[in-house]
Amino acid sequence: MFRCIASLFQTIVASTTVGALAIMIVLLFGGFILPRPSLPSWLEWGFWLSPLTYGEIGLSLNEFLAPRWEK
Repeated sequence: MFRCIASLFQTIVASTTVGALAIMIVLLFGGFILPRPSLPSWLEWGFWLSPLTYGEIGLSLNEFLAPRWEK
């Protein structure tokens, strides 16, 4: 994501600004700052847009569906 931003915005100032906005959006919609039930209904699309969402769901499923928890 950051290499794409750096290639699109050639100056350091522009790429840093857009990179900071991208981090903010990814963290905001990833479920860390605002959980999914707290999002307004018109912003729920952003939850599935964030790559952190898929990572968090994948890690949670792998951890809690492990055989050691079934004992």
